[in-house]
Amino acid sequence: MKEVKIFMLPGCPHCQKFLNEFNQYTFGSDVSIEIIDESEKPEIAEKYNYFFVPTLFLNDKKLHEGKVLDDSVQKVIAEINK
Repeated sequence: MKEVKIFMLPGCPHCQKFLNEFNQYTFGSDVSIEIIDESEKPEIAEKYNYFFVPTLFLNDKKLHEGKVLDDSVQKVIAEINK
């Protein structure tokens, strides 16, 4: 099972852009996706090493952190689908 954790904050324009693009993709039943609002669940966020949102981890490996560039989401999707 591939576990994806996405850390975000409400009102963050980069988080919204990331989620809007990310949500256009579908994944198989072997992918579990958890979206974590770090302001509501700081105890979970503190366990991970990152400074900027959005941040995405795949099985505890950081795949993306911070500003969303043109190909950011596509790179993450490619890694998840490997």
